[in-house]
Amino acid sequence: MMFTRRTLGGASVAFLGHVLLGGLLPRTAQATTAVALALEDLVQESFRIALVTPTQASTAWESIGGQRRIVTRTTVLLQDVWRSADEPLASSEEDAQQMVVSTLGGRVGELQQKVHGEAALREGEATLVFAGRLRDGARRIVGMAQGHYPLGERDGQTRLLPSRNLPELLRRPSVDAAIDVLPALDLTAARRRIEAAR
Repeated sequence: MMFTRRTLGGASVAFLGHVLLGGLLPRTAQATTAVALALEDLVQESFRIALVTPTQASTAWESIGGQRRIVTRTTVLLQDVWRSADEPLASSEEDAQQMVVSTLGGRVGELQQKVHGEAALREGEATLVFAGRLRDGARRIVGMAQGHYPLGERDGQTRLLPSRNLPELLRRPSVDAAIDVLPALDLTAARRRIEAAR
């Protein structure tokens, strides 16, 4: 079928052009939704909970779940370990003063991959991480951004702040989400609450 100006009005031509081009151009997805995790969920899934300071990061393509993804591996200095579960193999593979944290996304050459809802570690920024089991020389952050709390000053006290890259969270009835509990506490009270959640 051939379309002429007579069969399609100006608004229709604009709409058709928008549909055709819109279907061909890449778009960025910016919405992520996750179930809000309780503090007990984070603690139970974590093999190491620690205050850390990121010192350096590297990115590379890795195969995850059969797909090639950009992964950032960040070396962090362990400032204060709040909890460390027994992992016989980890003690021989990890330094006692630092660990490597693996997060999805990053930049390799001209390509950048952003994973909404993933923790974003910044070099030199002290943060509390809930880190999972050691795999392939690195630990993933439990709950992605829900297991990442940068430190900040508020009301003259050091507090845990919510991660900057939190997804939209669905709260479960009668479950206190860690992201609602921890930032409301000073650092000492947050540590006591985490220790009690074991």
